[in-house]
Order: sequence, then C-alpha cells, then structure tokens
Amino acid sequence: VEQVCANIPSEKVIVLGDLNLYSASNNVNKYFHCFVKICNFHQFNNVSNNNDRFLDVVLTSTELTGAVAVREAGIHEIISKVDLQHPPLIANFKYSFKNENIKTDPANIDSRLDWNFTKGDFYQLYISLSSIDWNHLYEIRDTDEALNFLNTTLYSLFDQFIPKKRRKKSPCRIYPVYYTENIIHNIEL
Repeated sequence: VEQVCANIPSEKVIVLGDLNLYSASNNVNKYFHCFVKICNFHQFNNVSNNNDRFLDVVLTSTELTGAVAVREAGIHEIISKVDLQHPPLIANFKYSFKNENIKTDPANIDSRLDWNFTKGDFYQLYISLSSIDWNHLYEIRDTDEALNFLNTTLYSLFDQFIPKKRRKKSPCRIYPVYYTENIIHNIEL
C-alpha cells in the first residue's frame, strides 16, 4: 500500500473495483480502509445492492473529487442481465484536460523531428529485431536499467530503418507518431 501511494500522491487517479467487503475477512477490510486513507482517496459509489451493501467502489484522488458522479443504470442503459447483488452502475467522469504539447519518449527525442513510420523499412527492422541477443535484458534486475536497455536498442533500430520527418507545428493535441489518423479519430476525450 505504501509503495503504491508513494508513487501517486500528486496524480489524478480513479480506481474502479468490484469488492465484496461484507464477506471479506477483517484483515482485508482493514487493509482496504488503510489503502483508501493512506492514498487520500474518496469513495463515490452510493448505490447499494438489494441487501443494502456496497460491493462496487469508485475511488478518486482529491484533485478529482468533483469530477465523478455514480448512479444506477437506467433500464435502457443496461447491457447484460441484472444481478440484484451487483446493480449496474454508470460512472461519469468530467474533467478538463489541458491542451499541452508534451515532449514524450520515444517519438519526441529530437523536438524538431519525428520518425515517419509510414515510410519505414519494416522487413529489415523485423530481421534486425529477430537477430538481437535479448539474453542481457533477462539478466538485468533493475527495472529502469532494463527499460533503458530496451529503449536504446529499439531507438537505434528505428534510427536505422525509420526515416525522420519534420514535426508539424500545431497548437492541437500532439499524439505519438505511430498513431494513425484512424486511431486519432477513434479517441474519445
């Protein structure tokens, strides 16, 4: 619990879960309540089942307290058979994301250039990938070091077989370069 909470104190977090704390052991109940308290989460499900118990949890971090509303699904919103022990819920999250141009790995290593995956030589890329000795990766015990090894290996192959293109200057949201127009079109914000 402490490790999870230590990594998310300033993040925007939503936790959805199907928990039957009523039938859980006392230790599990205490552990859950400790988790909620230490992480400073807030519970938003106020829809009880036919036994007046809450089996589903909707937890959010403090920053998202006003962004969530939970209600029981209406008859026209139900997509499966209703179980009286688990009433179907609708959880609405309303949050305004800032329009930020964030430079993220791997595509934005050079802020002026992106890999042009549509013109990549994937045959040679696959051949090179299959000829790499990955045994060193399995010997690495540190996660960050393993990720660095993997990224360095992949980026060097991308540099060999994927040409670069100039980045378009746009105030719009920037997606990773490997997102196609179809993927971007299907994203719901």
